[in-house]
Amino acid sequence: MNRLPFWVPPAAKGMFIGLAGTITMNDHFLEPIHIEGISMAPTLSPTFNETGTKDLILMQKWKPTANLQRGDVVMLNLPHKPEKLGIKRVIALEGDWVTLDWKRRPKEDKEGIDGMSKEGMVWDAIGEQKEFGVGKRRWRVPLGHVWVEGDNARASKDSNTYGPVSKSLIAGKAIFCLWPWERFGQKHWDGYKIKTKVEQTGPVDVGEWENLY
Repeated sequence: MNRLPFWVPPAAKGMFIGLAGTITMNDHFLEPIHIEGISMAPTLSPTFNETGTKDLILMQKWKPTANLQRGDVVMLNLPHKPEKLGIKRVIALEGDWVTLDWKRRPKEDKEGIDGMSKEGMVWDAIGEQKEFGVGKRRWRVPLGHVWVEGDNARASKDSNTYGPVSKSLIAGKAIFCLWPWERFGQKHWDGYKIKTKVEQTGPVDVGEWENLY
């Protein structure tokens, strides 16, 4: 193991060790995340537009999809913009049937839905596109995927835009609130009542998927 030079002051050594520990912690285990925007309002950062105030949430980055539950708030690489991170709520798990709420569907423009084709797309972890049937009323979440939505339907691009997302895109799971102070240590988002209709059927055997679509 490489050691710091003997001439480095003890205080500086402590700072270097602390910085290395912080970087390791943020990259692999836990990371505090400010919630920007209003896609999760009023649950998270409800006054962001008016005051710029951002909730601070602690994210678990170590095995974030382990024991994933409906209602969990997650941080994910956005499938249509993988270089960016988004905060969404898990609405349905693999095998579940989701009844689409047309009030949550994005409006089409000349380029289709948010610049995508008018058929829409399901995106996997490596950017491969698969057809997402805009005309379907019900959609079954594929193996290894989840259905995610923002709590603020009017300001959220989510699975109603790009379809189910691969679980491998999930980079963190919210474990408790750090700020505002009055919510410190809480998981106040657990009290949110999911409005989207979901038929919970549980996982489907791999061999059955060939007959679903």
